[in-house]
Amino acid sequence: IFLDFVGITLLSPGMRFMVDPCHDNAFDDLRAPAECCTGFDEAASGPPVAACDIAWGAMKPGTALSAMMVSFGLGQFLSTPLMGWSSDRFGRRRILIISAAGTTIGFLLQGLVWSFWPHVGTRFVAGLFAGSRPVCQAYISSMVPPPRRVEMMGYVSLCVMVALQFGPVLGGSLAVVSLRLPLFVGAALAAIVTVLLIRYLDEPPAPVLDVAGSSSSSDADGGGATG
Repeated sequence: IFLDFVGITLLSPGMRFMVDPCHDNAFDDLRAPAECCTGFDEAASGPPVAACDIAWGAMKPGTALSAMMVSFGLGQFLSTPLMGWSSDRFGRRRILIISAAGTTIGFLLQGLVWSFWPHVGTRFVAGLFAGSRPVCQAYISSMVPPPRRVEMMGYVSLCVMVALQFGPVLGGSLAVVSLRLPLFVGAALAAIVTVLLIRYLDEPPAPVLDVAGSSSSSDADGGGATG
């Protein structure tokens, strides 16, 4: 869950520089020639000089940032109900491992693909693997004894809040070295989580139902009461 939500904010401090045509680590297809960067800030407020029209492109930084941010959120929005349904059909453990492995690949591709629209596409794909929250909640309901379920659900909410607060700090600190470094660190963290899930996560037991649809354990405890 922490990885799912840190993906929203990890890039936020460095996104502006990714679409800045005069930044050394800007996207390759948005980067302007050095001669166009002289007085860029002043020229950007008015009509750009003819020689740099193509280099600057038609997309303004605000529009580019919006596309980058909404792509991940849209993927996560679509994946949340899809992962919940898939976990009912294929098992909680399998879907959680797929989610972590997909997050690893998503972070890695974002760091390797350095053209604007392909990067937006990889962020959308990464978001498609970031909807594990309902799966984790269902897993807790299946595996944690009732007295501790509320406590564990509280940790779920805590993970979300910590990710949203810690993500920009981590991303901004790493972006000082390179704009791509936060993505590679995120991929490494997701890879570690994938290995831990494979090694330690157990599949929750499936409920056993009788013909009438009631739990067999309930019938035994209830002395034959109808479900």
